[in-house]
Amino acid sequence: MPTKKIVYDEKKLYNYGINRLSVRDYGWQELFDKMSKWQEDISIVNKVLDKLESLGYLSEERRIRNLINLYLPKEGINLLKLRLYQKKLNKELIENILSDLDKNEEYKAFDLLVKKYKNFVFSDNEEKQKKKEKMLRFLVSKGLSYQDGIKAINEFILTSRKTLAFRPVI
Repeated sequence: MPTKKIVYDEKKLYNYGINRLSVRDYGWQELFDKMSKWQEDISIVNKVLDKLESLGYLSEERRIRNLINLYLPKEGINLLKLRLYQKKLNKELIENILSDLDKNEEYKAFDLLVKKYKNFVFSDNEEKQKKKEKMLRFLVSKGLSYQDGIKAINEFILTSRKTLAFRPVI
């Protein structure tokens, strides 16, 4: 038995948009995809989205900044960009907002290593190489670049040696 498609008029579609935006922020394309399920006429959907945007309820920039604040502490710029592109957000706006965040990638990689490998000790060179490779895979999986990962691993090894040298022997 085929299901009947419900068609919202402009007022109901506007209320639907307000309802969705009261739960969380949406990008323009995300909300367009949701609304087009309820209204076949694209011009009505565009009109409602323009109205929501003009009133300040719908904002691509706010959606991008919220996602950045959510994922940036856990991920690198590359993975974050991919995540934002998958949400069909404005690419130029994403590039503008993320342009100044690229500088802190090496520090983020180091912080991720410190969190993951707090009590870490190398025993021999063969194990050291395997652990370095494992650390690098971890950092790359978090969206960090290969070069930043190598720099952070070398700094982490150097730092861990210094802290181990000053530990009291029990």
